[in-house]
Amino acid sequence: MRSLLLSAAAMLAATGCIPPHTQVSEANLQAQGRFSIIDVGGGFSYLIDPRTETCFLRQLGSDFNFALVAVPCDKLKHNLPEAASHIPWVPDAPPSSAPATPSST
Repeated sequence: MRSLLLSAAAMLAATGCIPPHTQVSEANLQAQGRFSIIDVGGGFSYLIDPRTETCFLRQLGSDFNFALVAVPCDKLKHNLPEAASHIPWVPDAPPSSAPATPSST
């Protein structure tokens, strides 16, 4: 796989598509956390990536097609209790205080 990536980078550099000083690196996914997928039904699910601290709404299409849209992780954690344990980098919201009532004097 590495040799395939390096040869692809060399071909792109030779054609001028990427600068020749570009370095190709591989990520070690075995040593990192895993994605979480929370199915909400109807072909929709949330994909949570703890490595990049990002959250996406995923819609399945036909065959292997799908669409991803970034969603705010803090709102997802607040509004979807099933997702809260998968989003530890977002602090829990403090309990809201009761609105102050105006004093009548």
